[in-house]
Amino acid sequence: MSHSATLAAIAAAAGLTTPNLANAQQAKAPSGSSQQTGWQQDQDGAMTKNVERVAYHSFDKGGVGYQMAMQEVDGRIYLYCAHWWKNGISIFDVTDPAKFKFIKYVPEPSGNNGFAMVKLQIADGIGITHMQPRAIDLFFGPQPKDVKFDEGLLIWDFKDPENPKVLSHWHTGSVAGTHRNFYNGGRYIHLASAHPDYLGDIYRILDIQNPSKPVEVGQWAHPDQGPPDPNHHGMPPYFNHMPYIEGDRAYLAYAGVGMVILDISDITKPKYLGALKTDSLFGGGAGGASVHTCLPLSGSKPLALVTTEGERPFVLSPDRLKDAVHPMNMIGIAHIGDPTKPALLSICPIPTPPPGSEWGDDYVTLDGLNYPFGPHNIHQPGGLSILEDRSDRVYSTYFQGGLRVYDVSNEYAPKEIAAYCPAAPKDWNWERHGGGFPGPLTTCAEDIIVDRRGYIYMTNSQGGLHILKVTV
Repeated sequence: MSHSATLAAIAAAAGLTTPNLANAQQAKAPSGSSQQTGWQQDQDGAMTKNVERVAYHSFDKGGVGYQMAMQEVDGRIYLYCAHWWKNGISIFDVTDPAKFKFIKYVPEPSGNNGFAMVKLQIADGIGITHMQPRAIDLFFGPQPKDVKFDEGLLIWDFKDPENPKVLSHWHTGSVAGTHRNFYNGGRYIHLASAHPDYLGDIYRILDIQNPSKPVEVGQWAHPDQGPPDPNHHGMPPYFNHMPYIEGDRAYLAYAGVGMVILDISDITKPKYLGALKTDSLFGGGAGGASVHTCLPLSGSKPLALVTTEGERPFVLSPDRLKDAVHPMNMIGIAHIGDPTKPALLSICPIPTPPPGSEWGDDYVTLDGLNYPFGPHNIHQPGGLSILEDRSDRVYSTYFQGGLRVYDVSNEYAPKEIAAYCPAAPKDWNWERHGGGFPGPLTTCAEDIIVDRRGYIYMTNSQGGLHILKVTV
């Protein structure tokens, strides 16, 4: 039986609608010249396919960009970037992306380094940044004894685009804080948040009619999600990785399940409608969130993207990887016309390395070790006018695989149309407390945002900020 047929049989056994899994089984790229494969090397050593570099910004060592947000104020277009290693926000004027201006770096005002603040969203002049204790040795190493941990959510005033200020700090009531949250303007903030009664993040909703005094008005947790367990280590069996809101529907990337769809027409009482159960067929192992993002697409077709998460090769110890077998990661296209019975239709092709890559023919095996390769973040328009919103195109960062762009106009046959792989880094951009990382130094594309003009902004945690544009 072929590999694709085997996967189809597994999907059927798991109760999934059989997807067009053949699309996911892209043959390993044969060695050959760039001319033969469509790849080209640019002046900076990056390997590109239908992508041109517009500009580049190298953050100070340790800056390490992560999630970004944008807004337009008085005809000027601003890009904001949160950071891995330091808590603050870098501000850029990208009205002309080729001649962008770095405005300033705004530190988080408490000066406390005991939490991560890598995730940022801005709409209607209001910004939110998550707060999550730096208690994950995998990324941050053992923290100094005098570190002060903190958690929750910061709400900012961004109406003065170059001088944001904190309005309030909301606490979850738990030690674990919030993770990847959703805000696209208006009265409500939607959270992937810890809760004192649950192990793992749940879905919580804040009312910010008065942003200086946020109030929780609704929540939902998976019925099998148990109470906190001090003896539990590693990923919880169930947790909400992030919500995405479209109208009166909440689409939750819920580890342990898959895509969970809720009716939030009554914001105080979210109601379960249905789920696409992808866990544990896809994602998991030594990878990150077994379900990372759920994104309903605009347009006339009732479709949504469902993604799992790979992992940064440099954070993984060789002891976890020798002879390891990791579940397949993916960007899937699902039909959500009946929210009680969503169905997986197809999977985007798995990226392969460009000619000359240290990875050889695939992004899994390196120096005899098997890595959990998969996507990280996809561009999410959020209904914001400053951002591109195309139902026929998907932009994704793929950790060591760089940027990949897919044409999904045919939901049954998505295809890769463009790619950008930054040149291999020569030096570490950041390191953990107590020593370096255990894995190899490689490119690591983290997050992505695309403005309405088609300019792509991509952060690379072992590099800087890449400003790019697709040429097809």
